[in-house]
Parts: sequence; C-alpha cells; structure tokens
Amino acid sequence: MHSTQWIWHNGQVIAWDKATTHILTHSLHYGSAIFEGIRCYETPKGPALFRLQEHLERFLFSCQALKMPLAYDLNTLAEATIKIVKTNGLKSGYIRPVAYFGYGMNVTPTDIDAECAIACWPGASIVPQGLLDVKTSPVARIHPDTTVSEAKFAGHYLNSNLAALCIRGTRYHEALMLDTTGHVAEGCGQNIFMVKDGILYTPQTGHILAGITRATLLELAESLGFKTREAQLTVEDFYNADEVFFSGTAAEVAPIRSLDDKIIADGSVGPITKKLKEEYLSLVHGHNNHFAHCLTLL
Repeated sequence: MHSTQWIWHNGQVIAWDKATTHILTHSLHYGSAIFEGIRCYETPKGPALFRLQEHLERFLFSCQALKMPLAYDLNTLAEATIKIVKTNGLKSGYIRPVAYFGYGMNVTPTDIDAECAIACWPGASIVPQGLLDVKTSPVARIHPDTTVSEAKFAGHYLNSNLAALCIRGTRYHEALMLDTTGHVAEGCGQNIFMVKDGILYTPQTGHILAGITRATLLELAESLGFKTREAQLTVEDFYNADEVFFSGTAAEVAPIRSLDDKIIADGSVGPITKKLKEEYLSLVHGHNNHFAHCLTLL
C-alpha cells in the first residue's frame, strides 16, 4: 500500500511512522476494534468525501454497540477526517478511521482506554479490475444472534478472512458467503446484487452488513427508474440471474462473470450493471446534482 506523511491519532497529527501501539493492546488480542472505509474523490469543485456523515454515524454506532467510551463526537471526527486529508494533500484515495481498546489484557475491556486514529492514503481498490469469477465459500457468515450485524467490528473480518482463504491459490477472484440458513449473504468485504427480468435484487438486511454503497445504489437505481427488491435469495437465484455484481466502498460496482463456474447469462457486463456503474462513478465524482448531498467538499 501507499503511505502518506501524517495520521490523526487521539486528537494529534503525528508522523505516519510514529503511529504505533503497544503489543499488548487489547484489540490486537481480542478483536475489540471498529473501523470504517471512506473514499475521497476528485470532483470539478475539488476533492470530496463520499457519505462522510453516514460513515461516521455507523462508526459511532459500532462504538456504542461495543460499549466503547469514545471521547470524540461526530463533528470532531468529521473535522479530524477533513484535516488529515487536507494535511496530506490527498486528492483521491481511501480514509480509514479506527477506534480500539488500548493497552490492557483483561478479556472484558473494563477500565481500558479507547483510542482513535484516522489515516488516509492514495489508491483504494481491493478487487481486481474487470469481470470477476466467484466461488461460494463453505464458511458461513456469522449468525446475527451471535453479534451486532449492523456494526463494523474488526472481529467480524476474521470470518471474512476465513472465507477468502478458501480460494487462495485458485483462479477465483473473490468468495461469496451464505448465511446460516443457506441464503446468499455477502462477499468477503462487499455486498452483492443481481438483476433478473429488469429488477434489481439484493439480500435483505439481518445477516449482512447493510453497506452505505449498497444503500446509495438502491437509491440511485430507483432514481433511474429501475425496480428494486430486498429479499432472501438462494445461490440458484444467482446462477439464473441476468446480471450479478459486488458493491462496496473500495469495490464500487464490480461485475461478476461467473459463480461456482457457472457463467452468469452470457458472461459479459450486463446493461443495468453497466448503467449503475457509470452513474455511480458520475455521482462520486460530483457530476450528479441530485446526489450532491452525498459529497463533503474539502
């Protein structure tokens, strides 16, 4: 990954190389951290952050769900995010806010201070460009009764990593997780959509992280006149779909060519996927006045 010069840490701007923590940090041992991924895009009016408020609202919700006593409110975090992006002179790239329980080894983080940092760097894509070949993973998505599925806990991503490791060394680009009832949930770090007979479908909330990009695409699709539905979907539904794609902050709109070696339709990028990808990129780059509220200009 590329680095920048500065990171915001506990209210101070410090050098990238000085942003360190103790080996006995609670979150390193017990997964007690939360994070967000935010994109910065170049627009005709200058750099802009995509859905900053929504990301920080979820960040604070995740802290509350983990009973993490964070010392910063939404306005302070927004100002810190803007400051670190500007200080680094970043025109486009990725921003990573993270909060975690610091030094201490009690399993329950009683009396362990929470720390907070915001880093940013150029580049953001985590999926290959072009059409993706996807494999259903034998690792199921965490059951919602065992956690807070709407929170973005770092610990959840061990589940994602286990799913992704199942395809390491294979020709597949990404893995798809099912929920514990056998319905399609999400990718390792992305939501998933399918198109059938002109209708845009996506798994309903409950067993998934309800992504901010996912919500934006549903709103964008409806503004373009497409019908949308959130539903329980099976792997067979996706096998028989006309189009399938992943979505996410880093993935944006990533079309899928095949699932479990079954080619989706004719194996090309479908017209609705193509249209949504074009319109989404137009939106985040500041060319859609109807969605101007999604962008925070620096």
